[in-house]
Amino acid sequence: MLIACKYEEIWPPLIKDYIHISDNAYNKEQIISMEQDMLQVLDFNIDFVSLTTFLERFVAIAKVDKQTADLAQYMIEIALLDYSSIHIKPSYLAMSSLYLAQKI
Repeated sequence: MLIACKYEEIWPPLIKDYIHISDNAYNKEQIISMEQDMLQVLDFNIDFVSLTTFLERFVAIAKVDKQTADLAQYMIEIALLDYSSIHIKPSYLAMSSLYLAQKI
């Protein structure tokens, strides 16, 4: 949670908040140590580009209207429900959904 909040939130919770919600099961040093261990195991590779990020960029480049962008987003969400589409690169899914939305 600490790593995710630091990455996503503008104002992440303080370590004392995590100590409180864990009912004092962990202390500050343990939390910091675990964060360091997790980041080392992940080789500090915690950044990823999602389908939505690709779609936002493609929508900006193509300068499509909101309705077309929303339709493309809807098609992406449908594709995420289909396990057989997991092997397709996120950039390809985003681009193809935008292309299809434009054609529709």
